[in-house]
Amino acid sequence: MLEKPVIAFDIKYGPSDFIKNAKNGYLVENKDTTVMASKILELLNNKELANQFGIEGRKTIIALYEPQKLTSKWMNLLN
Repeated sequence: MLEKPVIAFDIKYGPSDFIKNAKNGYLVENKDTTVMASKILELLNNKELANQFGIEGRKTIIALYEPQKLTSKWMNLLN
C-alpha cells in the first residue's frame, strides 16, 4: 500500500467513515477551499506528519475492510 495522507471535504457520505480528523488525515468543512489549501500545504511542508497520517490511514482501512469483517457483514445481512 502507498500509505499516503488523505485530505477530504467532510461531506454527508464517505470520508468521515474512515478519516479521523487530525489522526490519520484531515476532514475539511465542505467547500472551504481556504482551509483545504492550508491543510495541503501543511502536509507538503511537514513530511513527518504526512508519513504518520499515511501509516495510520492504512491501518484504519485494513481494520475496517479486512476480508473477514466484510464476509461476516455479508453473512449477517444475508441470513
